[in-house]
Amino acid sequence: MKSMGQDIYTEFWKKILIRIKDEFQQGDMQVEFDIPELADLGNRDEKNYDGNVFYRFGTLLNNTDKAPYRDLVLAIKSSGSIKPFLNKEFAIKVNSNKHLTATFKEVSIEDLIISYKKIIAAGNENEIYKWKILGKKYFDLDASDFYSMIKAIDFNNLVYHNGKVVLWELCSNYPEEMRQAFKKLFSENNPLKERILAFRNGVEQMYRRTEPKLGTHQDERSIATYLTYYNPEKYAFYKNSFYGKYCKLLGIKEAGTNENYIHYLGLLQDLISKFILTDNELLALENKFRPVNGFTDNSKLLLAQDILYQTLDGKWEAESVTDDLDLIESTETNKPNEMINNPPHNQILYGPPGTGKTYHTINKAVAIANPSFNIKIATRKELTTEYERLVKEGQVEFVTFHQSLSYEDFIEGIKPVEPKEEDAFLKYEIKEGIFKRLAERASKIPDTKPTGFSILEENFQKANFYKISLGNTSNPDDDHIYDWCIKNNYIALGWGDANDFTGLSEAAIQKMVPDHLEKYAAQAINYFIHYVKPGDYIVVTYGNFLFRAIGRVTGSYEYKNIPELYVHQFRKVEWLLKDAELPYEEVYNKQFSQSSIYWLNKREIKKDFFVKTKEEITKEDKSKNYVLIIDEINRGNVSQIFGELITLIETDKRAGKDEALSVVLPYSKKVFSVPSNLYIIGTMNTADRSVEALDTALRRRFEFDEMKPDATLLSPLEMYERFLGRRDLIDTEYADFEKDPNKIISQNFNDLFGLSKEKETEFIENQLALHNGENVEEIILEESDFTGLSLEKLLISINNRLEILLSKDHQLGHAFLMEVYSLADLQTAFKHKILPLLQEYFYNNYAKIGLVLGNAFVEQNVVNKGSFAKFKDEQDTINDYDGKIIYTLVDPFILKEDAFQSIYS
Repeated sequence: MKSMGQDIYTEFWKKILIRIKDEFQQGDMQVEFDIPELADLGNRDEKNYDGNVFYRFGTLLNNTDKAPYRDLVLAIKSSGSIKPFLNKEFAIKVNSNKHLTATFKEVSIEDLIISYKKIIAAGNENEIYKWKILGKKYFDLDASDFYSMIKAIDFNNLVYHNGKVVLWELCSNYPEEMRQAFKKLFSENNPLKERILAFRNGVEQMYRRTEPKLGTHQDERSIATYLTYYNPEKYAFYKNSFYGKYCKLLGIKEAGTNENYIHYLGLLQDLISKFILTDNELLALENKFRPVNGFTDNSKLLLAQDILYQTLDGKWEAESVTDDLDLIESTETNKPNEMINNPPHNQILYGPPGTGKTYHTINKAVAIANPSFNIKIATRKELTTEYERLVKEGQVEFVTFHQSLSYEDFIEGIKPVEPKEEDAFLKYEIKEGIFKRLAERASKIPDTKPTGFSILEENFQKANFYKISLGNTSNPDDDHIYDWCIKNNYIALGWGDANDFTGLSEAAIQKMVPDHLEKYAAQAINYFIHYVKPGDYIVVTYGNFLFRAIGRVTGSYEYKNIPELYVHQFRKVEWLLKDAELPYEEVYNKQFSQSSIYWLNKREIKKDFFVKTKEEITKEDKSKNYVLIIDEINRGNVSQIFGELITLIETDKRAGKDEALSVVLPYSKKVFSVPSNLYIIGTMNTADRSVEALDTALRRRFEFDEMKPDATLLSPLEMYERFLGRRDLIDTEYADFEKDPNKIISQNFNDLFGLSKEKETEFIENQLALHNGENVEEIILEESDFTGLSLEKLLISINNRLEILLSKDHQLGHAFLMEVYSLADLQTAFKHKILPLLQEYFYNNYAKIGLVLGNAFVEQNVVNKGSFAKFKDEQDTINDYDGKIIYTLVDPFILKEDAFQSIYS
């Protein structure tokens, strides 16, 4: 019988770590061996043996959560044998054949510099704001209104929010005392350590007059920011996280409280003198991304800080994993978004194919879900990154309508549950659809998000978290289990029947399988009795998408006979949250599963839900906006999919409005309404033949935004600007522009669009001179400089003919040609995109395609009598086809530039 005890796994990994350490100490920095015994160790999901763990600078950046590896990190933490190797780079990988590879890698300052150069090679978009904000006068220590002066300083995210709140409060209540505190901090008459201590102590004493317990948040990071804003040539921004990692890289100890920042400044000076000032390539890259009128950074302290921050706390080559520490954000992403004002609750972007409908849903979704994100200045990469974040946070959902999508998929329906080995019959559950889930998420968070409890950071770090179900939520008869537990401060487990497990070990319970217990029942009972410890936290779920209570375990296992209950396994808890229905995303990054009880991965727990400051506990939560994107909305049977909700999505029928309506859903029998902070964005292809089937009732409940083809985006100047940005052809040296493959790529573009080599050379050299700060007059390219193909005219001509022959709904969008930078690109676009679409539009009537594209694209072949086989009755039949014209499409890959020009010339 295999043991399920946690200790056996921990001890196994400790032995493995000792073996790895011994081989490392012999000089082998990559160790490989098989661990077949992993298969015979306990019974934690024996089919999945591949896994990994990865540490850098003492921080766990990645690890596998599969059951055989659940105690590997615990073994690493509790075993001293491997700790000396964790401060650099340490990794363990195990493949599916149970072959282990462990590696140890020294990391040097040179590695940081190389990584940083890669990060900023294409600019320094995320951190350039620091060069923009420094070098200005922010502190007027003699200002008549000291509080207003401090309040006007934009510290961005360089000072924690709570630190800014305390600072503003103190400057409001004690302006003259704070004025003197800052004067002493900025005075160079005393050592920096004395100034830091005096500032922190003075702030502490002032704050204690009104707040006896909470911290001031005026730590070394905040003080470093104040000093840097005041004198950036002498001080630098600071975070303890990357300072600590840098010390580990150097193999030295941190200095200690109130001395870390001083030590850090000394380390920066050493980094500057030994590595930065001697690296011409690095300095050239800084000159390239630094704004023209930005901070000059003569001391290179800002550059040194940026290197450490971006490599140790931020990006790190392709294989890195970003850690959980909060990152300093660019001020560009925090400016208010002015592009949307009172957006419609229901809107549809419609137009021909290729006009960017789906592309623009990202812009609209971000603008609605995060109004503070400035989409006017954001790059496409920044937009998509923010969109992906909103999707991950559950604020944006995406669905594509199709013919088989149903009400049960969109709202709710009865679905079969995957059977377990011990199930005697098929089980069903009521499963929520994407729209209902998002609507409940939007409606629950603003009104019922709990702010009344917080646990200590120390308790959060020590505790484990478990999911439990108090009864079957799809069975109303089980509601009394939850009600009794909430009322009496207990959790209960339904497995185990009337067996009393008091005093039984984990192994003894396991031995009851299969005669007295099912295998899963034994596992659940052992979790409940032996794995869950007092001080751990229990999340009580409500189906797979919601949770309704959170408790802290306070007691050990109890066996009980409660007359009105059929469950007998209990444990005492203290309820922190009860009687709520909140989406799983609030507390956990993953959807809950059907299992009655299981361990929740600490790395997926939303820490800020549990650990809060006083301000976060008491503040009033503001409603978030949620967005559902429905792509190809006209391809589904919208009447069937929306059902009775077709009325509820109207703006004045939503929850909280004067004409608010609700319905009782047919399966769950719950009262349901659509919240006002849920927005629907649909896309509709007007060339789709199912467009006429769009329900009239749905049409009048949506606002329609037409997306037309924009041929101006294909003008030669627009194409050339995108081409240079896409290829990154403008470099610090013109010689690089003349090298292959840039030279070949550039020549292909020039051949297609007719830009002369002389004109291009003159323009590129002029741009490089301006980029390098030379005092020259800028040369501007004109449309007349492009004498070759015009994609703009080509698209206009095609669409004018399509509108005549079909309709404006069957035109071609500009997106079909926006990535055309050579003849080969153009040939490919016609072969694989444009011609197939025209064949569909005209039902393979090639004569009409000829009217759109011209003779170069369609060949005519005349049928003659010699084309047919000999047949005794052939004469009359042959006469019917003699002289008939057959049309065939010409392969675009044999056509040259003049053939495409003939479309519009």
